[in-house]
Amino acid sequence: MRNISLDEALRLPVGQRDHLDIRQKSNHEGPLILSGFKRCRVILGGEISGDITVIDSRLEQIILDGLMVHGSFSIRERCDVDHFIINEVILSDHLYLMGLSFPLNSSISISSLKAESIGLTLGTHFQAEISIYNLEVQKPLDIIRVQFKNRLDLGGSSFQFPVLFEDCGFERKVRFENLIFSENLLLEECSFEESFEMDSLSFKKGINISSSLFKSGLVSRGVELSFFKVDLDNDFLEFGRDITPTDRISTYRKLKGFALENQNYTEYSLYRSLEYRNRISDLTSLIFKNGGVSLWKKANYFQDLIVHLLNWSSNGFGTSPGRALLFTLICTLIGFYGVAEAGTSGGPLQSFNIMWEHPEVFLKMLNPVHRLNIYEVISGEITDRFWVVFWDLFCRIFVGYGYYQFVQAFRRFK
Repeated sequence: MRNISLDEALRLPVGQRDHLDIRQKSNHEGPLILSGFKRCRVILGGEISGDITVIDSRLEQIILDGLMVHGSFSIRERCDVDHFIINEVILSDHLYLMGLSFPLNSSISISSLKAESIGLTLGTHFQAEISIYNLEVQKPLDIIRVQFKNRLDLGGSSFQFPVLFEDCGFERKVRFENLIFSENLLLEECSFEESFEMDSLSFKKGINISSSLFKSGLVSRGVELSFFKVDLDNDFLEFGRDITPTDRISTYRKLKGFALENQNYTEYSLYRSLEYRNRISDLTSLIFKNGGVSLWKKANYFQDLIVHLLNWSSNGFGTSPGRALLFTLICTLIGFYGVAEAGTSGGPLQSFNIMWEHPEVFLKMLNPVHRLNIYEVISGEITDRFWVVFWDLFCRIFVGYGYYQFVQAFRRFK
């Protein structure tokens, strides 16, 4: 290859733009059009005050290194690229990858790119192995009907807007790692031939995988996902970037199933708790907002709601042993106050004084098989005091239940 500057290369006739090593590290005024280059390597840096367009070229490498572009960067019709590398690039406009092809054993490597958005032609096929890290886009990212024939790695990035993959095919392994999604991640009607890995992802809102097919499974590790509300007034709903209640519960169940399949009981407990949180939301709507449900069905729904609320408050559906201990202590305090109130006739103030003066009773009540005579220091003879016995029974039941939930919360670590 012949080393040549960008300005010299642009002055060459189209027929002589072959086997060139083109380098541009200084600033360039105005738009830049690269056309008719064959089997060349292009390295661009510095600052360019206009759009960059690559068209009708066969390039071995395009390297954008330390480049600031006051405009867009486009690879358009009739372009073949072996290796496309971006490192520390800022675009004031879009990155367009349209009408190009990447042959086998080609690659796309992006590390540190800031752009308005990324545009891909519908039906694009990427044979290249793609690695993208530290990507920042200023608008929703929509990737629709794109086929990825090789591996895709996406990591080290934070997305402030929704990210949508719709009707995309992934033939090789896909790995998402160290990503933050402030809005929804939507994988809609996508097909994954090999495994899809989610490692250390943080979802500030939600994820939808309900309509996608994972033929070799899904692996999740260190995922931060909380119960997210479905907002039908969301600004992104009209663009198809929100999640319906049906998609939400289906996503939770899919994630739970894959975690169990992978014997990842920590993630399984997380997704199961989210599924049950979703069930609480559904039951609340059926009981209090749906007028077409019969009274008998509402009674059954209410019973289910109480059970789910108890499970949530006592250990977060098997995810929080600390909550189980707190639940146990609170139930013991309630039972202690009930016993003090029933065993005396001096009102709440005297009951609190008794509780303060006899902490040993509280400690004994933490044993669900304690003797009934522990209350004699409070109320004397209690065999005929119904409410003392009632609150004692309440305490025994819920303290025992709290201990059980405490043990259950550790099963996610097995």
